[in-house]
Amino acid sequence: MKWHKGEYFITDSKESIDLLATKEMLNSTHWAKERDLATIKKTIENSLCFSLFHHDRQIGFGRVISDFTTYAMFFDIIIEESLRGKGLGGWLFETMTNHPSIKGLKQVLWTSFAEGLYRKHGFRSVKEKPIVMFKNYPLPPQNLTRRSTRTGNKKRAV
Repeated sequence: MKWHKGEYFITDSKESIDLLATKEMLNSTHWAKERDLATIKKTIENSLCFSLFHHDRQIGFGRVISDFTTYAMFFDIIIEESLRGKGLGGWLFETMTNHPSIKGLKQVLWTSFAEGLYRKHGFRSVKEKPIVMFKNYPLPPQNLTRRSTRTGNKKRAV
């Protein structure tokens, strides 16, 4: 599918993805700064992907992992730094969340910096439940805290 807005367009065609542009954008982030091209190719193969273009140059990317029945989880949503603040990220994300194959599903993401953007699109954070848990994910130990379900006090995770 293809969506147009002025000089820009978004496509969900994997064949249109500029791997080097995608790698450059992802490597500029805190979460994917060391992701190599082979890993990026594998994530693309196993995801529903969206690329944002200005004319013929890719300037944005995002992907979704889903069972296409119950859940859709959003990853790697990025706009080229020089083009941020123009509403392109919001348009990319809106297009992703409204894609016909995942529109009615439970949609999940995690973010460190773009919470305001995602709230504008109906996402909300949760305080207590569900608890997000990680394995094989490099979190610093000081970030691993939880609330006791009995007392409400923060406890260091073990």
